Amino acid sequence: MKIAKRIALGSFKSSAADLHSNSELMLKLAAEAKEQGFSLLLFPELSLCGTDCQDLLFNDAFALKCAQAVLTFAKALPEDLTVGFGCALRDACGRLFDAYIFVKNGEIEAIYTAKGFTPSVTDYRRRYFAETDGKEQTFFVVDSKVVHEERNGFELDGIKTAVVFDPAFDKKFKKADLVVLPAARTYEAGGIESAADNIVKLSEQCRGLIAAPNLCGNESGGAILDGVCLMARKGRLLVKSPALYFADTKLITAESGIAENTHPYNEMLRAVALGLQDFMLKSGSQGYALSLSGGADSALCAAEATIAQLLMLDELGPQEYCAKLAKVGIELPECSGDIFAYVKSVVMPRLLTTVYQASDNSGEVTRTAAREVAAALGASHHEISVSKLINDYVEVYNSICAGNPLSWEHDDITLQNIQARSRLPMIWMVANRERKLLIATSNLSEAVVGYCTMDGDTAGGVSPIAGIGKSVVRRINQHLQTEGLPFGEGKVFKLPAMSYITAQEPTAELRPGGQQTDERDLMPYVVLDFIRSHFAQSHMGPVEILEALKQCEEFKDIEPAKLAEHVRRYFLLHARSQWKRERFATGFHIERDDSSPKGFWRFPIFSSDLKVLTEDLN
Repeated sequence: MKIAKRIALGSFKSSAADLHSNSELMLKLAAEAKEQGFSLLLFPELSLCGTDCQDLLFNDAFALKCAQAVLTFAKALPEDLTVGFGCALRDACGRLFDAYIFVKNGEIEAIYTAKGFTPSVTDYRRRYFAETDGKEQTFFVVDSKVVHEERNGFELDGIKTAVVFDPAFDKKFKKADLVVLPAARTYEAGGIESAADNIVKLSEQCRGLIAAPNLCGNESGGAILDGVCLMARKGRLLVKSPALYFADTKLITAESGIAENTHPYNEMLRAVALGLQDFMLKSGSQGYALSLSGGADSALCAAEATIAQLLMLDELGPQEYCAKLAKVGIELPECSGDIFAYVKSVVMPRLLTTVYQASDNSGEVTRTAAREVAAALGASHHEISVSKLINDYVEVYNSICAGNPLSWEHDDITLQNIQARSRLPMIWMVANRERKLLIATSNLSEAVVGYCTMDGDTAGGVSPIAGIGKSVVRRINQHLQTEGLPFGEGKVFKLPAMSYITAQEPTAELRPGGQQTDERDLMPYVVLDFIRSHFAQSHMGPVEILEALKQCEEFKDIEPAKLAEHVRRYFLLHARSQWKRERFATGFHIERDDSSPKGFWRFPIFSSDLKVLTEDLN
């Protein structure tokens, strides 16, 4: 029998540090694999303990629990099924390893550890796990028995097998019949195609089958595992499973085929929807609360809450969908007709509460846009005025500073910020009363320059589009309006009401006169996002970025002096706003960079305005 026919890859919705839930889902997949006649089941690294346990990995009690869970899981597996899986495991000397373990009939057959990890801004394994140089002997004491680490591969049911955490460090796999790539992969725009290309190139270097299992979903808050499992051999891709699924488990086999590539905007929409829905369910929230401003960001957040329901319902079916929501206290009748009508009329009035909070500077354009988008989605929508609250704050302040009253001429930022902050208590009250997850609406472009009000529009439990630049947000909204998101069997979610959003120029509506726009306050978003990506992704300095801007056809009509001004302003605002990014709600990593100080971009709160970099612009 061909090797590929004997192997299954296990993928599931893992949870950080939840040894019991992860084990239960893995055992479910093991039973399924056994029933279908497979002899080998492969999970990715850290599948038993979760890939993102963070500093809990330093805890002695948790390390002991992991070791116990390995034995418990091994003994609970079906007979004569060999299973490969990952877990954090300490060796006999107390060093913690990212261990990959093969078990059969309750016994440990082999243990592999990583030779090394390629440095990456999103990969923190080097912080937690020891690495071996391949020369020293590593051994583990498991169930009173000594198990030596495998170095050069071993025979697994007659299959010469190698486990390669990182091909850059481990070259001893070219003669293996089976090469397991256990590294779990988180979602990133363009990352799925890149992973498939890399595995195909790697398969050209060896004679055997390459198998790369993966986990799926929002495991611990920010990073979203993409769920794509891959198989390749001799330069040919054999299997690429569908990405970003909503089911608890997926068993991938050689018959699973190759999923088609997805439009980048559809992929992003699906990633955010999955991350958002997992966040809601894992937090025990009963839906979402959102301050719907009538602008691009909040409109996309509202649409994502709806998309999550459509995708989950379509994939799981009415019974399982309702059962999932019931676990967090959301009781709904099952869908028995049109899925779009059901979600709009039954689900969203229960799951999504939106509030348009007008001030004296709000206009009918945004009010109408918020109302139309909410109606199109089926949200429970409310319109209130916060003008009295704002005026009361100003009046009280002026009473204690009678000789120096607030004015727009001298206190522009202060008066803008009190408007944004006055909207905060009401939407938090809605979220608290209805036990809903408050969505913050910050985007990546505004986050990197601090164009937001701390404790105002940044407030919330989760910030789903924090990993997407504003120029991309606007294009995604246009895409939803005209093309829509395809899913399931011939279904398309289209949102024509997004035309009320896309027809506007982005505006905070915090300054009198009705002429305020975001790009007038900052710079064109396409320029800002160009600077951002070249600084954060390509690690270029201001001078190099300015030269790249000058060479870009898209910006040929902007004077070089103006481009230099934009670059200088970007770095000044970025340096001065790190304190805000330290306090943002959890966001998802979607584009190749994000502003999370924990998950991607670590930056000093004080950096002398980055003068050391911008001085050469003069």
